[in-house]
Parts: sequence; structure tokens; C-alpha cells
Amino acid sequence: GTNQSFSAADEATFGSLSLLVGNTVQQCVFIVLDVGSSAGGGNTIEIEITASGDVAVTGASVSGTFPVQIPGTSTIRADSGTIRSPEADFDWVTGQPNWGEVIWSTTETEGDIKLRLYYTVSAACDTIVPDAALSGNAAGFDAVASPLNISGLSTVTYNRVCLEATLIAGTTVSPTLNNWALSWVPPAGVGTFNQSAYRFFQNEDGTTVVTALAALNTPALLTSQNQAFRLRLLIHRGGSALTQNGQSFKLQYAAKSGTCGAYSDVTTLSSIAFYDNPAPADGSPLTANGSLDPTHASDPVVAETYEELNNFTNSVAAIPAGQDGLWDFALRSNSAPSETTYCFRVVKSDGSLLDGYSFTPEITTAIVFAASGTYVSNPFKPSGSLPRAYNVIEWRESKTNPSCSTCSLRLQIRTAPDVGGSPGTWSVWFGPQGTGDPADYFTISRGELIPTNRNGEAWVQYRVEFSGDGSASPILEKVIINYQS
Repeated sequence: GTNQSFSAADEATFGSLSLLVGNTVQQCVFIVLDVGSSAGGGNTIEIEITASGDVAVTGASVSGTFPVQIPGTSTIRADSGTIRSPEADFDWVTGQPNWGEVIWSTTETEGDIKLRLYYTVSAACDTIVPDAALSGNAAGFDAVASPLNISGLSTVTYNRVCLEATLIAGTTVSPTLNNWALSWVPPAGVGTFNQSAYRFFQNEDGTTVVTALAALNTPALLTSQNQAFRLRLLIHRGGSALTQNGQSFKLQYAAKSGTCGAYSDVTTLSSIAFYDNPAPADGSPLTANGSLDPTHASDPVVAETYEELNNFTNSVAAIPAGQDGLWDFALRSNSAPSETTYCFRVVKSDGSLLDGYSFTPEITTAIVFAASGTYVSNPFKPSGSLPRAYNVIEWRESKTNPSCSTCSLRLQIRTAPDVGGSPGTWSVWFGPQGTGDPADYFTISRGELIPTNRNGEAWVQYRVEFSGDGSASPILEKVIINYQS
């Protein structure tokens, strides 16, 4: 193609174009007009080609003398722009417990408008309110989200705020922000939150639970190291309804020693950590189990979400006043210390406490045993006169878990002469063969004969080797060595 450019007054003539037609009977010519930056919005541009006057022909003829007119109107627009409100200070209005809501309206025939909240850290509204405090704020809110409930924002951290709208133009028309407003009064009055009930369950790869680990509002005990489990927890809403997505929360845990200690946020790396089940996605609606789920008096329960990460909100549905929201947390013991009790609580996403905690969930990690170990007894000298004969060794044993198939004990002994009331040189450790072979052990707890080649020794000592599976251990209750003088 051929490119031409011009900058001229009305009815100006510009450029020329040579075109070799040859024997072609009919020739079509296309003109593409690219309006430059100097054009103004609403300018009318018209192109006219008159065959008899504007088209010079060599060696042929052109039929038709009518002009070809190409009219059009240019619309000049910016792709996007932002507008920000003046800073609003929560302290301007006294006697209010919370921020209220943001209300705005737009005209969006084409394009889009996104609204976001900013707050003051060092300069006026220099920082965007994070999603942890106002879910979805980073991406921005469409007008359908109005009125936007911001009563959950901390009035300490977010004491001074601004509204900002980003306007993105359409192909020919820019959207319009009609109005916006910020209120101090919560949309439905002041509401309260109370951690009202809980129950622990075995983990399932899904949004449901099947087997309870303990009764309602009862602490639970894990049975294996790094065990996954589920916590279903109720939060009671009092005073007023909680609109959908009306409050962002997070789950915290604390080790207990007498009382619950300092709380920390549950993460994927904490001692009690979030667990990622393969099938369900974080934030999916939970599947209720009416017969097993926790209850709070006779309050109706609003099933909310299954959670594998902080933070969370009531994204499924609003919670009417006097009802309880139910959340389901997938958790695990993450190499937590053996036989340690942990407490759980929910706080608002900015760390502020709920209004009450009727019940605090507690779970104790499993007792973790070493997979193997050795015990060596003190030396002892049986009473009576020498020489003496050692006859039989036997012992009593049990298991922390009777079903542990790998839990076992095996014993060896050694003897020594008496030297001035103390053991002399000890023999090698030996079993029923008496040869000192490293594989020679007593293994029959009801009794095995002691080799006679150690008869006459004054001192005797035994050692026991324990083998378990980590979650269970053998128990040595007593050892009996029969002898005679």
C-alpha cells in the first residue's frame, strides 16, 4: 500500500497516488484513514474523490463522473485515568464504632470502572488497603458491589481513607462515575461475633466430614505424627445481620502449658499447619453433615466454606442476626512436639479479637516414640556365697499399642568377678549361645537358659534393645534372673 500524511485546512488537497491498472476492467481502491493526535474530539472528516476531475487517466478511460464521498467522525479519548477522593478521617464523626459502607454509581455504556480504597500511612492515602483486610480490593470493585460493607476495617489501622476510581475507556465512549459516598454507620447496625462451638474430625479428601475425633466442644487427641485432621467451627452473629463477604477472618493457634499461650497465624509451615487436600479447592462451599456438625443451642447454622489457607470470609451467604456461620478447616500436625496441646481461635483479619469466645478448640499431638533404643541396667551382685550358677533369664513386656506388629524386645547379659567389692573385668555381652556373637540375644520373654560357662561370676548386668514403629513402643515391665549359690 501507499501511505500519505497531511495537516491542512478544510477542503485541502493532499498527495497523489499512481496505480497501474493494465487490462483490468474494474479496479477497487481502498483508503484507510488514521486520525493523528492533532485531531480533536468530534471533528468531521470527509474524503471526496471525483472521477472526472481528481483521477487522471493515461491510455484508458474511467466511466462515471459522480464523486465518491467517505465521511466519518473522529472521537479522541484517553485509554484510562483515575480520580481520587479527598482523605476522610474516621475521627471526624464521634460516637461511631465502625466504618460503614461505600456507595457509588456509574454509567458504563462502554469501558469499565474499578473502585479501590487507600489509607494513610505516612502521606495522605499512600497505601492501598490490602485484601487481607478488604477482600477483592487489589483487583477493584465493580458498581454491582455497591453498597460495599467496610465495617470490618480496623478504625485504628485504617483511620484515614480515600476512595479511588480507575476509569477505562471503551472503543468510542468513556464511562462516567456519577457519584460516590462513604458512611460511618454500619449498614445494619453494630453486630457482634462469638466463637460459639466446635468439633474435630478425621480428614477426608473432600468438602465433607465423616468421622468425629471427639464429641461436641471436646478436646481431641491425634494418634500419629504429622496427622491431618479437620476442625469445624461456629461463629455466632449477634446484634445485626452480617452481609455476604461482610467480614474477613483468620485462624490462629497457640501451644498450651496450663493456659493457652501466645497466638500466631496458622500457615502452611507452622507447627499446626493448613493441609492441602488433593481434591477440594480452598474456599469451596463446605458440605454440611447435619448429624455431626457442631451446634450452638438451637440457632440456625449457615454453612460457609472449606478452608486450606488464611484468610476467610462468609463468601457463601449472609449470616442473619442470631444465627451461626460454619467453617471447615483442613489442618495437620507439622512435626509438632510429641504430646503437646494446641488451642485455636478466630480473629478478624486485622488481628482484632472477636467479641467473645464461648469455646476454645484444643487438640493434643500424638505421643511420638523413637523407632529404636537401648537400656543398660545397673550392675548388681546377687546375695549368697560363691560359686553361684545363673540358670534362667525371663522378663515381662507389653506395648503402648497392642496392634503394633513391629514392637519387640531382645536382651543380652554380661558377668564379671568381684574385685574388692566392685566388678572386675566384664565379659562380652552374650545371649543363650554364650559366644559373644553380636547376633546372640535372648528373645523368649517367658524364659531362656543362661550358658553355664559364666557360672561362678559375682556380678551380672543386662541390656535391652527396643524396637518400635515411631507411633508405638514396647514396654519393659521387669526382668528376672534366676540363680543359685
